[in-house]
Amino acid sequence: MKLLLAASAALMVLVGNGPVPAQDSKAPRIEVKESRYDFGKVPSGAKVAHVFEVRNAGNGPLIIDHVDSSCRCAAAVASSSRLEPGAVAQIKTTVDTTGDRGPVLKLIKIHSNDLSNPVFPLSLTMEVTKK
Repeated sequence: MKLLLAASAALMVLVGNGPVPAQDSKAPRIEVKESRYDFGKVPSGAKVAHVFEVRNAGNGPLIIDHVDSSCRCAAAVASSSRLEPGAVAQIKTTVDTTGDRGPVLKLIKIHSNDLSNPVFPLSLTMEVTKK
């Protein structure tokens, strides 16, 4: 009997404590066609803008809690905070290059209820030149 209990315990350790739960079929999933955008050469002091498209590729509502940036010179706003499955929203970004010179990287983060990717990064790059 002790041998049977020991074998059962060893088997549970090897295979876990039961079946592995499947991913939630009603979960949202954030999807972005392009997560990076390069403005190329930009004169110092210029204000540039780009729009990213975000899609809910999951089966439940995607809630965009907020969007933030790596500095005060970059801003981002979501056109919608709730995306039903299949719906698309825009993330409108702007960058003020005043004071920048050379290669520049600005990061934008989308905070959502996508459990597999709760903070989705976007990046904006450029080469800032003299006026």
